Amino acid sequence: MKNQRLLTILVVITLLFSISSTILNLLILKRNLLRDELMQAIGVMMMGSELDDEKAKSTTELQPLAQVEAVAETDAEPIEETNQPARPATTTAPKVSTSAPIAKVQAEEQPAADKQPAVVENVYVDLGLPSGTLWRSMNEQGLLNFKTAKQKYKKNLPSVKQWKELKKYCVWEWTGKGYQVTGPNGSTIYMPAEGYRNYSGIIGQVDKFGNYWSSTIKDSEEAWRFGFEPDKFSIAPNSRVYGRSVRLVQKRSRVPDITDIE
Repeated sequence: MKNQRLLTILVVITLLFSISSTILNLLILKRNLLRDELMQAIGVMMMGSELDDEKAKSTTELQPLAQVEAVAETDAEPIEETNQPARPATTTAPKVSTSAPIAKVQAEEQPAADKQPAVVENVYVDLGLPSGTLWRSMNEQGLLNFKTAKQKYKKNLPSVKQWKELKKYCVWEWTGKGYQVTGPNGSTIYMPAEGYRNYSGIIGQVDKFGNYWSSTIKDSEEAWRFGFEPDKFSIAPNSRVYGRSVRLVQKRSRVPDITDIE
């Protein structure tokens, strides 16, 4: 009788421990999701404040006969985490690679704010990077969570090192809804700011925030992503459940590794 009672007590204690562990794991997951939401909200507030400052600088006084002089745009803030400044806005189409079968990506002659190069097809482009990595000319369709992107594209999903190499050796020029990226050999690709999708399915920051998955895993809940805004870049771990853009890569054979990129 005592043994049965003791067994019952042990079973109850085991069940309570299992339930407590499950609840604790759920609380940890909820905390990480709330933290990501808070970081995104702070980013939105910061961008709103910067836009208000720019509007205040561009305000002009009314002149006689209701004429208003146009005010030249203020210089953009320096880009963070870069070894070279972004290319000034021009109306001249950038040089593109002539190596077959790599696609040529050209920009029409128009104001920088509206300049989004037309891409003939989604192929791998040689930008002249030290590692020999080729980057696709267009994003894959949709905003994918990490598990789906990793399973679907496997080795073609770029690592953190490959994102760092792209940022370090290329010139990034904001065009109004994304970046035109020009490699050392003059070839270009276009990185649109497609925003992100949170765990609730809500899509935000379209045309303002570029948010791309890397293949590099941090832990069981987070993976590293590459992000950009009109005046800054970031590489950080985030929740795997978020939907982000996907840009694929392909490496040439017999090329040096990029382990020296910090």
